[in-house]
Amino acid sequence: MKIAVLDTTHAGCVIAEEYAANGHDVTAIDIYHTSRERHSTRETPLSYTLTEDTPTVEFDLAVIPVHTPRRHFRELRAKRYITHHEAVGELLREKEVKTTIIEITGTRSKTTTALTLAHILESRYSVAVNTSAGLFLNEKKIADLSIAPGNVLRAIELTEEESPDIYIFEISLGGTGEASYGVLTTLDDDYLIAEETKRASDAKIKTLFGEDTHPVVKSSTLDRVKRRTKPGRPITTFGREGDSVYIEGERLHYKLQEETVKERGEMSLPPLFEPAAYRTGIEAAVATALHLIKPEEIEERLTGYRGAIGRMQLREVEGRTLIDNSNSGARAEELNTLLTKAERYGRVFLIHGEDGRVCEGLNEEESKRTIREWKDKLIGVALIGLKLNGTETAENIDDALRIALQQTKPGDVILSHIKCFR
Repeated sequence: MKIAVLDTTHAGCVIAEEYAANGHDVTAIDIYHTSRERHSTRETPLSYTLTEDTPTVEFDLAVIPVHTPRRHFRELRAKRYITHHEAVGELLREKEVKTTIIEITGTRSKTTTALTLAHILESRYSVAVNTSAGLFLNEKKIADLSIAPGNVLRAIELTEEESPDIYIFEISLGGTGEASYGVLTTLDDDYLIAEETKRASDAKIKTLFGEDTHPVVKSSTLDRVKRRTKPGRPITTFGREGDSVYIEGERLHYKLQEETVKERGEMSLPPLFEPAAYRTGIEAAVATALHLIKPEEIEERLTGYRGAIGRMQLREVEGRTLIDNSNSGARAEELNTLLTKAERYGRVFLIHGEDGRVCEGLNEEESKRTIREWKDKLIGVALIGLKLNGTETAENIDDALRIALQQTKPGDVILSHIKCFR
């Protein structure tokens, strides 16, 4: 079959390689012109044709990301068109992956849900999890992969020799339809994609739930999910009183599937820096985990949980309290609230900025305004990607932490709030 795969920037090259390995004639079209330099250092030749121009021939199949603007493929001719998500789903069916797969999407809380769920399930299972924080196998980092759907294939390739019991994939803008469990965290703060021609929430729902996928969804999304799934299909919900899982006060309430109200239970929540930031993540993770392990095992794993890396994680570094909230979803608008809460732990040194790799940047003016307001209260400030008089300039997150450790002493607090992929 003659196949065109658009957009090598967002893991299209992985999809192209998989099709080529299956014997197809594949052309990968680098619409953002980012691949030439990266591929020039390869020791082995590409298994597909790489071009920056749209070929004039007709293809049997064209594979196009759901967020790609129409102008990038207006001249592409094909007998059939599918998205990257749908292509990965078809390729997974061909691979006949037998491992339990959990796919997680939503507008917020995806990474928190994935890493919290992995932490819980690792009490019994070997777990591979890919998020914007990277690919991990049983807490050991394997690689830095994006959450583009094509990297589902790469994550499996990198870990299949270890035969994990469970794969957990955070995926942007939907799922592959091949998961055992499809988790929809939330559709709050929806946004437009494809040059503002589509709603992100529509894309996420469309491909997450395959015929054999059990939906695990926030109850506020239930009506929209029901419109996309078969009538009468069992759905696990979380987030509101009466759902399978919900948090009220400092307790998590749950009920086992197909059990009576009398068999509802409660469990304690972990001591976190910002419990509210973990509410959706913990609810979604526990709602999914209840299908796979016992409640008492879940509670035992949650008891000592201190949060996921870069997600309001609280830990100690050389006698300092490090509050780590450096992640791809960091926002300038939340900086003031984080500083207010951080100063309860002691004198604060701030690490802030952006590394330039995340598509949506920080609100620079809001960042600067907040820093100016707090400057006299802080031990110091190290900035990445931003410039402001009276602050230190750091090259990256490690350099910023080095500066912070030099300018603080044991007992002080370091707040790390950088918009970056971790």
